[in-house]
Amino acid sequence: MSENSPQIRFLQDLLQAKEHEVQAFQQVIAKRVRTMKEIKDQQDDVQRLTEVVEAEIQAKRNDVSLLEARLLETDRLLEDRQSWTLYQREYQARHQYYREFAEKVGAEDAGELRTLLQRKDRPLLISPETLPACRERVQELLRIGAAQGYLCIDCVSRGPEEQFRIEEIAPHVHRINEEARLLPLLRKRPVTVLSTWVLQKAWYDVLSDVTVWYDLCADPSILFGPDPEMSLEHRERLRTAKIVSYAGLEHRALTYFRKEDSQQLPAGGV
Repeated sequence: MSENSPQIRFLQDLLQAKEHEVQAFQQVIAKRVRTMKEIKDQQDDVQRLTEVVEAEIQAKRNDVSLLEARLLETDRLLEDRQSWTLYQREYQARHQYYREFAEKVGAEDAGELRTLLQRKDRPLLISPETLPACRERVQELLRIGAAQGYLCIDCVSRGPEEQFRIEEIAPHVHRINEEARLLPLLRKRPVTVLSTWVLQKAWYDVLSDVTVWYDLCADPSILFGPDPEMSLEHRERLRTAKIVSYAGLEHRALTYFRKEDSQQLPAGGV
């Protein structure tokens, strides 16, 4: 068969056409590969950008958390600063109220309370209103005092709608719900005060003949809080109190320099 025969030319043209198709297909594939690489590069850029943005967001969150912590600390410091003057403000307000009340002798005092305080057969042991954490302890010590010959009075708070009342809760142990009513009747009478809280001083400072029995029965965070003035007043009570006692060994550390002559009065009596 001659090289220039129609069959040979046809096959040559067909082969050349196929070669063109393959080249075109290769160009399409190469273009798609470049496009996919560009897309992959863009995805990598987006991923890197996302990581950078997330890191910046986390940094902002950390800044916000740090700022919130600083604000909370500032609030706490402000509360502490306000509490530094709590004792003096509270003492002055209470003492003024008690002093003014002590100068009054109302008709209501001519009843059962006056009759009770006119008894001379027993010395008086009185607990002014105290903290809730000390309530059970006070009741126990007053019962012990009654057994030792005292006429005991336990003072509790009075509700806004509650009437004044006095009741005998144990032999020779009475409870009243308004401690100020005692003051006009006690100003010149010897009284032993069972003190479990330094702010009770505002009440018994009105009286002229007071023997202080200071009992430690709660944690310092309850008795003093963060107020250094209350802590100093606690030390003053230790120095001047006639009797110092404590509930348990965990409270003995609160007696400081009175440890040698303080007494442990555990639950259940002595």
